Amino acid sequence: RAPDGDIDRLFRVVHGASRNEREARTLCALFEPDADRSLVGLQRAANALGEDSRARFVEAVAAIAVNGLQAPRQSYDAAVGAQALKAATVTGMMLHDGFLLGLGSTGTDAASRAARCTAFRQLVDVLSDFDVGQRVAATRFLLNEGLTRYGGDL
Repeated sequence: RAPDGDIDRLFRVVHGASRNEREARTLCALFEPDADRSLVGLQRAANALGEDSRARFVEAVAAIAVNGLQAPRQSYDAAVGAQALKAATVTGMMLHDGFLLGLGSTGTDAASRAARCTAFRQLVDVLSDFDVGQRVAATRFLLNEGLTRYGGDL
């Protein structure tokens, strides 16, 4: 139910925090298929971020929660989100060696998670240059499905 502007704000917070290695690992864990993306899980992730990132993350999540309760259901087409992610994947493959391998990694071991996290950081960086509509659709898709679910569909 959250408006697109709030979803994009969360994306921008994630993009900014993804530039920090330690904070990126915390955020990557949120996009695992078995991740706890409940309010408690999001709070746990926020607590693991640095002070500035934590404040921005909490504000973005709070805006989604508050405005999502007040807003009508937003139209969401998972196919549009998947298409934006596919376009970002093509760009990511051209820019980064090993990108597709990391993105498609499905293991739960530390090496697989690290490869997926590197690819996630690169994917977020690519998506930052997309238009807002595509970014929001991709973000909604990732929040709903997780990175492994998407990477497994490649």
